Amino acid sequence: MKKMTMPRGWYLKLVLFCVSLLIVFWAQAQADGPPVQPSDSTGPTMTPSPQAQSQASEGQAAKAEAEPAAQVTMACTISPIGDLVGQARITFDPKIYRVLRGVVSDPMYFLRELSSNRADTELAPDAKASYDDASNSVVLSMHVLGFASNQGHGRWQWAPEDLEYAGTSTDQTERKVMTFSLKSSPADDFQFKGEAMCTFPAGATDVFYDQRNKLVRYNLAPKENTGRGQLDIRFDARDQIMSGLYKVYGLETEFAAQWIAKTCVENVGKGAITDLRLRYRVAGYSEWSMWQKYPEVLPGQTVVSVYKPVLDKTISELTSTTPANVLVEWRFTNSDGERQEDSDGERISILGRHEFVFSNMTKEESMGNWYDASSNASMIAAWVTRDDPVVKQFAAMANKAAGGKGAPYSDEAAYAVLKSCYELELANDFTYQGPVGLSDPTLSFDNTIVQNIKFPRDVIRDKSGTCIELAALYCAMAHAVGLKPYMVLIPGHAFSLIQLPSGNFLPVENTGIGGGKRGGAAPFDKVVASATETYKKAAEKGRILEIDIEDCWTRGVSSPELETLPADILQRWNIGMQTVSPSPGPVPNPTPPSPEPGPGSFPSPVGTWSGMVTIPYPQMSYPMQIHFTMNQAGQYAAAWYGRATVIDAYGQQIVYEIRENFAGQMQGNALIMQGQSKTVSANGMMQQAPTDNMTVQYEGGRLVGHVNLAEGGVATWQATRSQQY
Repeated sequence: MKKMTMPRGWYLKLVLFCVSLLIVFWAQAQADGPPVQPSDSTGPTMTPSPQAQSQASEGQAAKAEAEPAAQVTMACTISPIGDLVGQARITFDPKIYRVLRGVVSDPMYFLRELSSNRADTELAPDAKASYDDASNSVVLSMHVLGFASNQGHGRWQWAPEDLEYAGTSTDQTERKVMTFSLKSSPADDFQFKGEAMCTFPAGATDVFYDQRNKLVRYNLAPKENTGRGQLDIRFDARDQIMSGLYKVYGLETEFAAQWIAKTCVENVGKGAITDLRLRYRVAGYSEWSMWQKYPEVLPGQTVVSVYKPVLDKTISELTSTTPANVLVEWRFTNSDGERQEDSDGERISILGRHEFVFSNMTKEESMGNWYDASSNASMIAAWVTRDDPVVKQFAAMANKAAGGKGAPYSDEAAYAVLKSCYELELANDFTYQGPVGLSDPTLSFDNTIVQNIKFPRDVIRDKSGTCIELAALYCAMAHAVGLKPYMVLIPGHAFSLIQLPSGNFLPVENTGIGGGKRGGAAPFDKVVASATETYKKAAEKGRILEIDIEDCWTRGVSSPELETLPADILQRWNIGMQTVSPSPGPVPNPTPPSPEPGPGSFPSPVGTWSGMVTIPYPQMSYPMQIHFTMNQAGQYAAAWYGRATVIDAYGQQIVYEIRENFAGQMQGNALIMQGQSKTVSANGMMQQAPTDNMTVQYEGGRLVGHVNLAEGGVATWQATRSQQY
């Protein structure tokens, strides 16, 4: 199993983390999937923990120590202007190398973590990577701009992070050389070790390793110059940011890719620039940041300034995509002692509080695989609201229903409480809601699109949720009762995985609630068995991520501030402790069977239907989906989604996405529904629109809808069932 937790290491450790994601294909091929312990007296089927799976005998540990999966050697030089130039060689186990060679066609992948979108440095154009098949190695020719920081007056420093300092020596040219050891921890999935040697510029003095502050410091007198400095400034901002992560951006977390903007400043002149300062602002959502100060920029030197803003909490109140300007100002003193200043800016999109982007990689960076498309997966921990009183009350209700057992103290008690958490959802008629807007109806979510994800309190209020939303609620409840939650992501689906007091794991298929009391739900032992089987199959294919929710929390992935709700909100939402006997039914899967109704009857529309919509004027057709739910009073709700691509008069492509929520009831052989809310987005820019009315009938095995459009005319859609609960 692959836990989605980034290593706290230096650049090569980041590279090797990416390697570890790839070698899961090889590692899983060596096994039949994660072993499962036989059921104990409590009934659960439990998966051994990652720690238990990785532990071996002392002899096996010694073998792993002697034979790591990769050996790393690195020899680099710090240039007089603070760049890192050198070569690294990663030599792999031959079996792993063959897998990597087949999976990664372009070896530049291994330099990706040093690129502009992944760290607060810049990769120079002459950096390159190559394969050496003869030695089963990847060779990295590195050139990293802005690696060492110029503190002014000839003082420099850089941070080796958690590389282990081994010593300082002097080479034959009298230049100082610092040596570090590079080694994975025993808990890492990918075991490697090696050595990094860093040579300092000629003339560097007072070279030492500051153990207390984890910094390398040295002095280097700058060359005298009489020319004039000139700055080349390149400003870049993210196309879109997630308002739900506004705390993450400003907390200076270990997630280096979560920045808003960055500025690369290169002195292309012949003289030094002094007292360079930059500051940033997201107009309307932040104050000006503190000045980032750079005392001196030498000729040829590059400074990389990264903006991680402290955003106003009002940003988390946005409900749809909103444009905003990111601004930067800079000041400096030129070689003649003259003060200079200027500014720049870019327009970005701030996504609504519920919208989630699964990857922040550009098309140029991404290899197009599932892991790259899930590079933001750890951020889902922000949607698991650990401190929400609403969730705590709901979890306490489940714990009380289980007899007040202490979940952290035994597997039996933990199983009973987790079972009660699931059955509390069933008792309150929670339902699984298949997300609309997916082109592939076999998926529960699609990590290639921006997905709307509710917070756990919203799932409780609505008594329904998608697979990710239900898993987030369950993880939050597990944490509230003292257990450690994980969220498991596999292609197109998500479920929860809870660590038991023994260290074993209990997987739970959260969509087992299905269609609730009326639509059929699975009992707890079936959803555990189903999730266990799902886990095994995904692990065998090598595409599975485990998000360690608590680890992400401790490293800065914080939930946004949520509104204070009344203390009796659960009672107001009609949430109670009723008992439940789940009706027999299979655990939902991406494409469950769909029995057809008898002649002359209208089937229950609950579930998801996919088809095409036709508009007579302007004449066009485009794909659509609609998802129906029904409450205890027999009232229906429907979430409708359509996606149309058109070419305007100027030949530009515009992608329209239409979302509308309906409510209504059966009248004879037709379902009469009124629009409740409607949004239309054009190339991601969303706005509210007048609602429509709709009549739905069942004809020849299909649902047919006639929509009276508020702007005039009638749209007709036909759809077949893709999911039923």
